[in-house]
Amino acid sequence: MATIVKRPSGKWQAKVRKDGRTQSRSFLMRADAAKWGVRQS
Repeated sequence: MATIVKRPSGKWQAKVRKDGRTQSRSFLMRADAAKWGVRQS
């Protein structure tokens, strides 16, 4: 499961914690962030 937050810049950041490590990536659209989060889980 990904955590998705809106950054002050207006971009969306998705964070996924897996095996004790955190991965994150920023996107222009929330839907893209959600899709990435599902793929990383």
